[in-house]
Amino acid sequence: KLFNSIEDVREMNFTWAPDGKSLLYNINDSMYICDTLFQQSRKLSLQGRGARWMPDGERLTYMRNGEIYIADTLSYQETQITNDGMRKGAPIPSPDGTKLSYIVSDNNIWLINIDGSNPYFLTKSNWFNYSWTPDSKAIVYSKEDDWDTFLWKIDIDGKNDIQISKE
Repeated sequence: KLFNSIEDVREMNFTWAPDGKSLLYNINDSMYICDTLFQQSRKLSLQGRGARWMPDGERLTYMRNGEIYIADTLSYQETQITNDGMRKGAPIPSPDGTKLSYIVSDNNIWLINIDGSNPYFLTKSNWFNYSWTPDSKAIVYSKEDDWDTFLWKIDIDGKNDIQISKE
């Protein structure tokens, strides 16, 4: 039995490795890697939620106690990226692997360098959904305006915050 409650399902997420050869998934605070034939899963000796692969396919990022971590999937050596006491969620590595984006209270989107330096506020989103552009130069996010939701794009330097959908 994988799930004890609907909260367990909400806390489960999964992402494919960049090479497509394995699947990373969470159940509660436990992380697992499964082969593509779905024959074998291995539980990682790491605890955290919201696990995602880093672009190098050798490390992953995740949340624990409201802070962001990066860990190697073989050695389990982990590095704490944030330590500011603000509750965070949804850490997503940039496609080039140089930055992480994450959500802080009220769906504010923040960016931080992969080594934990230079955290900064980027923009406010009305939803928890956002994504990096493939070139790592901008974030696409959803924003509500008069009861309608639109997509916006903002450069990672905070410039060119433009609406890209009309309906």
